Amino acid sequence: MNLLAINWAEVGIKAGQLILSLSILVILHEFGHYITARWFKCRVEKFYLFFDPWFSLLRKRKAIPSME
Repeated sequence: MNLLAINWAEVGIKAGQLILSLSILVILHEFGHYITARWFKCRVEKFYLFFDPWFSLLRKRKAIPSME
């Protein structure tokens, strides 16, 4: 009687596959926003993966205004 027999290795692999597939979908979705913005000649300063700015793929530095 193995009601709660859980193969944790299989659960870990399935969880990893789920996270990877959702990550790929999010990246493709956000890349669609990026390409559309570029197509309509909108300025794109940053392209993030998810919400963390440390994972920025594209970042343009703003020029520091001179103090003259």
